[in-house]
Amino acid sequence: LVLALGLGVLGLAFYESAEVISMLAQGERAEALVIDSAKVTTRTGGRRHRSTGTRYAITVSYRDAQGALHTAKPPVRDDRRRRRGDTVTIFYKPGAPGEVMLDTWSSKLVSLIPLVVGLAFTAAGTALVREHMGKGRGAAHDSARRRAAQAAGMRIPAHWVSETREIGGLRFRLHGSSERSIDEARARLEERAELQAAFHERGSLKLAACKRRLAALRREETEAAYAVEIFEPILGRQGAQSLVTRNRHGAEVLNTTELCFIDIDAYPLRWGGFTFPSAGGGHKGEARLLRDIEALCRREGGLGIRAYRTAGGWRLIAVGEGLAPDSRRMGELFERLHADPAYVRLCHKQQCWRARLTPKPSRLGAGLGRYPRRSASDCPAEGEADWLARYDEARAAYAVCRLLGSFGRPCGHPLVAWHDERTRALRADWPLA
Repeated sequence: LVLALGLGVLGLAFYESAEVISMLAQGERAEALVIDSAKVTTRTGGRRHRSTGTRYAITVSYRDAQGALHTAKPPVRDDRRRRRGDTVTIFYKPGAPGEVMLDTWSSKLVSLIPLVVGLAFTAAGTALVREHMGKGRGAAHDSARRRAAQAAGMRIPAHWVSETREIGGLRFRLHGSSERSIDEARARLEERAELQAAFHERGSLKLAACKRRLAALRREETEAAYAVEIFEPILGRQGAQSLVTRNRHGAEVLNTTELCFIDIDAYPLRWGGFTFPSAGGGHKGEARLLRDIEALCRREGGLGIRAYRTAGGWRLIAVGEGLAPDSRRMGELFERLHADPAYVRLCHKQQCWRARLTPKPSRLGAGLGRYPRRSASDCPAEGEADWLARYDEARAAYAVCRLLGSFGRPCGHPLVAWHDERTRALRADWPLA
């Protein structure tokens, strides 16, 4: 309706402006004599709020280029008061000498107001139509993206290599990956290094060509996969789309597209439409979080959430319709529950959810030191085995999270029980790390 109204007003404005443009393009200018002037009172608004304005209807006579005398019919409107005998400048059409237009700004811009109104209504109507159509397309788009993500899976290559090299005075972190062999992964890393050297050192490769060849290499490497690659050693598989890897700090991590995890660092206080982030932690923040989760699951019958406390905040497991790492529904849930922004970006980038299964090494004391991260999937770093032995011993008395409660729809996925066992979530008396 808004769009139709806008188009109607816009059409009228274009019609009016066409008359003005036609007069300016085809008409001729002449001096005219005012032979009659009458005051015209205009009233706008309702009974209570009515505004009154005054304009003047003037009748003019003029001589055309051939000297013939003409009188304008009908009278023309003017904002200024004119008296008999005054002289005004007009435009007239030689083919229709009775039609005239005053040579004033108000006459030239007579169609400006309806044109602006028409454009505003048309823009608003177009936005409404696009929003309405976008809801349907958005659901279909989310479904298509979800199917694509599930079909392609997470990009955690079986073989990979990563190195830092200095090329042309700059330091580059280069990588190569393959599902077939470590040799193929190394060959792809060397190809990247050669492309960077051709551009930065020898200048034999233009920027556009370098970008095209790097993009082609990535398409070949990822085999049209949907997600960004995760270069972490694979420790095991827990389903069709669930892998356990070791992150750069040395902790074990579940990567999955089967079960939705939400990480929350702080749950802010909301009052009167305002948010107070500083009041987000502690037992009060936890009470607000659980209260809001319960209300959310009660309002949305198809949603189920299990809540856990972690050493630095909370972890949620959610089940329901439309939950994919980058779906609109998932984005709304992330925003509603104040998920950690870094975690949200990670889910979008890697097209999966991640949940740490073992304690953070930094929370187990200073004796461990830094995890000796490997540079290739099949090549353990020097001292890695010794570090892992000390890590396993240090984490033996710690849990990763603690179950607080379940709300709404039951979370019956097999990964839930496995997750609770690996993280020791049911050990209520164990410290968290």
